[in-house]
Amino acid sequence: MRKEIKKAFQVPGSIKVEKIEEEKGATVLHCVSKKKKKECPKCGGETKLYDWRTINKRHTVVGGKITWLRIRKRRMKCIQCKKVFMEKLEGLSRKHLTDHFTQQIQEKAKGQDFSTVSRETGVSCATVARRVWELPVPTIKEIKKRK
Repeated sequence: MRKEIKKAFQVPGSIKVEKIEEEKGATVLHCVSKKKKKECPKCGGETKLYDWRTINKRHTVVGGKITWLRIRKRRMKCIQCKKVFMEKLEGLSRKHLTDHFTQQIQEKAKGQDFSTVSRETGVSCATVARRVWELPVPTIKEIKKRK
């Protein structure tokens, strides 16, 4: 059942869905990391669990409802260098949107104006514009001059 839910909502592969709830007209997927062990990004040493943080990311729009990922991220402490860090999960940027939602916005904005996309996705026009500006710009090759 969880595999079908994960496929239907296109959840990133680094997290697993624990449960689904309906809150205020939105779908909330409660998720945790799949990884058991995490090494320190500073020194590569062994880590232990420090505490948990819950973050919310806007993920997609399904049937006119916004889908949120409520992710319990672990904060880890390195045993060797004593640094505390939060685990990084693929498919989740530091923004309030997942990479999947950013791609949806960029694809919709190719054929429509920003205000229409903002109404459909539930984000502001400025957010749509910023996500479109993140698109890679094809480089222009310089013309070689003849001698």
